[in-house]
Amino acid sequence: MPLGSKFRATARRRRRPVRRPSRQRRAVRNRTEDVRFRPKTFFYGERTFHCPRAYIDCESIFEHEVTMVSKQLMAASTRPIILAILARGEDYGYSIIQKVRDISGGRLEWTDGMLYPVLQRMEMDGLIASKWRAAQGSRPRRYYRITGPGRQELESELSGWRSVWKALSVLSDPVAVET
Repeated sequence: MPLGSKFRATARRRRRPVRRPSRQRRAVRNRTEDVRFRPKTFFYGERTFHCPRAYIDCESIFEHEVTMVSKQLMAASTRPIILAILARGEDYGYSIIQKVRDISGGRLEWTDGMLYPVLQRMEMDGLIASKWRAAQGSRPRRYYRITGPGRQELESELSGWRSVWKALSVLSDPVAVET
């Protein structure tokens, strides 16, 4: 490598000017002095929860975690819930999402990105059937209804959930556990 090429390469590089932090970053630093963003401690029964200094409201996260259903339980209950709703009558996707939210009191939050693949799989399995229908003044909607095999699957799922509920109620009863 020629001697001059090394020096030319460094000469071409320019130093960037040192910048002050943006207003937004300076504001973030100042937030730590605000009372709302100091660490918080929560007491729930005998348990203590410490929420570190953050830029989000720790209390709302804590309440959200207590009331929401776990993803595993939601995934396990999706098919029987859909079948139970469709056993009452045919319905379309968005209405199913609203009914689940209303029935669960907001603890089950389904999205259309979660629901429609499940409906498609259930239709391929023959548990439900669908057809497009247009109501007056609105765009066409795909209505789903339960089939005969779907009703049998619903009965099977319900008996399984009843068994799980019975076992949990026995195990959670302090008198039954001690004996």
